[in-house]
Amino acid sequence: MVAAGMVGIGVALILTCIEIGAFWLVSLHVPAGQDLPHLLAAVVALVRALPFWLLLPFVEIVGTILVVALAARPLALRAYVRDAQQALEQYRASYTSLTSFSDIYETTVAYYQNITAPNTPVQRQDISLLDMTRLRAGSLCILGAPGTGKTLALLAQQAGALRGYAAVVRGQGRLPVYVPLERYSLYLTRRKSADFVAPGEAGVTSQDSHDSASGAHLLDFLYDCDVPAIQHLRPSLYKLVMRGQLLFLCDDLHLVDPGYRSAVVAELLALTRETANQVVVTCCDLGNEAFPQLEQLVEDGAMACAMLLPLQSEQMRTFVESAMSTPGSQGSQQYTAGQIMQVIERGRLHYLCSNPLMLCVLIAVIDRVDAEQMYELDNRGLLLRAFVEQLIEQAQDQRRWRKEVPSQGEVLRFLGQLATGMYWASASNAIQLPATENIITRSVAGHMLAGPLDTWLQQHPAPGPFALDENLDAAPSYDHATLAHLFEFVQEAGLLECSPDGALSFRHAWIAAYLVAEYFS
Repeated sequence: MVAAGMVGIGVALILTCIEIGAFWLVSLHVPAGQDLPHLLAAVVALVRALPFWLLLPFVEIVGTILVVALAARPLALRAYVRDAQQALEQYRASYTSLTSFSDIYETTVAYYQNITAPNTPVQRQDISLLDMTRLRAGSLCILGAPGTGKTLALLAQQAGALRGYAAVVRGQGRLPVYVPLERYSLYLTRRKSADFVAPGEAGVTSQDSHDSASGAHLLDFLYDCDVPAIQHLRPSLYKLVMRGQLLFLCDDLHLVDPGYRSAVVAELLALTRETANQVVVTCCDLGNEAFPQLEQLVEDGAMACAMLLPLQSEQMRTFVESAMSTPGSQGSQQYTAGQIMQVIERGRLHYLCSNPLMLCVLIAVIDRVDAEQMYELDNRGLLLRAFVEQLIEQAQDQRRWRKEVPSQGEVLRFLGQLATGMYWASASNAIQLPATENIITRSVAGHMLAGPLDTWLQQHPAPGPFALDENLDAAPSYDHATLAHLFEFVQEAGLLECSPDGALSFRHAWIAAYLVAEYFS
């Protein structure tokens, strides 16, 4: 409202100047030879004769404020949709071979609704992944093994829902907001640190900040952190929540710190029961006893349940044929779809490639090997090794790295040290680096994060293979320039990503697990 007032005053001043100029040229035309006193007298006479013109600037200020206030929300929603779509497009181009999110691969989803309805047998409906992303039936829990496409399903649902933002402007429909729960977990941990001060709390003491950490909520995370495009919604975020106009797309509940899971699930349950907002949450299978809270959400009937199933042979074939025929995709230039399917069906790859992520990896790296070696890529570790090496080689071929290109061994050693430090710190795929004073961007992240990253590595040293005590096989240390250079390189290769608030994560949890194994091999 303050911004609208400032805009109103500014517009009113401009209009007033224009009006005075117009009166000067039209109403107050003075014949040649008339002096200045006569001109001023004419102005005074005009003002006395038309006193209502004195109210004109006030009317202009009020009118402009009203127009700006009424236009602010639709413009903010439009800006949010634009930036969110750009972020989705960047993710699609960087991490998938899809031409669009509506071109998502075929896989079967077992969909259950009213799973605990009394005296009603549980009914299962098999639908496609694309059909599931178009459901508007209410809150949903998406289950599946790593690599089955849970995150992709959320982003496809976000892409579809963003196209209906006009209904939100009219007070109908829901605006999708992607919430990475692993980063929310890191945020809750950071809130507990004694030196954390949230944006806008620059006057509070560290003890006050620490005392308020236990009261942090999902909205605090959305206000403080850099979820793509969320800055456009912050002025009206609370109102949108109260009106039930948001669709929370909460990803990777299984990556939330166990100490926070009960509180996070309670928040999600409150959003579904106490407001009209909808929640879609992804997680690994409920067979793991570590997630009783999520199971309770489903059993209480607060959410429908959808389970992503492994790819069948026909779905694998369709997937491979689509990858081969898509222009600009990562499809093979050396083998046909039939040859690739023959390799998959004759060995252990048939089981491995029932996972969409592993099938994508196989298609991406298959040109690196000859026909006989294809049969040897029969476990997840070998496939991921070939994929990581290919990403490193592609980055090495880029012009900016040709003068000071790090070797593959240096990159793998650095990544292995980081991944092992994460594993030892009980962080499967992401960490929160010490706070930095400046906003981090992709172009300067290596320079700005070298210090915080070095601090973290020293605080969480990765033990060397078969070390009997802390003095043996110590992990290598890096100077500031080398660490910055390596960090920028692995970011360029797409193996690591870092948010502006210092949340560092690997491309996928399985890549982090492979790098730990590679580090100890």
